Amino acid sequence: LYDDKEYYQWGICIKETNSLVGSIGTVSHNNDNDSCEIGYCISQSVWGNGYMTEAVKAMNDYLFDKVGFHRISAMHYKENLSSGRVMVKAGMTYEGCKRGYYKTLDGAYIDCESYAVIKSDRQ
Repeated sequence: LYDDKEYYQWGICIKETNSLVGSIGTVSHNNDNDSCEIGYCISQSVWGNGYMTEAVKAMNDYLFDKVGFHRISAMHYKENLSSGRVMVKAGMTYEGCKRGYYKTLDGAYIDCESYAVIKSDRQ
């Protein structure tokens, strides 16, 4: 249903002002398992307004219904609890901590929290 070289990327805009405040997209695909990982970012000036939760839900709907994925995952730095709340509100389930998963620019290794949703989880 999808090309293994294709990635899905969108800007996040405020409807009333049409101003670009963030982005969301797939960061990796595993076509053998019909799965992908998504990533996102949004301007701190609009944190706490539900825009990212709305975007993650819309992205997941699109990837399940139009693209045909079976599983969608996402991760956040352990300290970024707000991003974890976004994932839960968007219907994702916490799967665990990946210790020392990401190496920062200064060479430190940090933990990441992992979440996922599979097509059959959706109401």
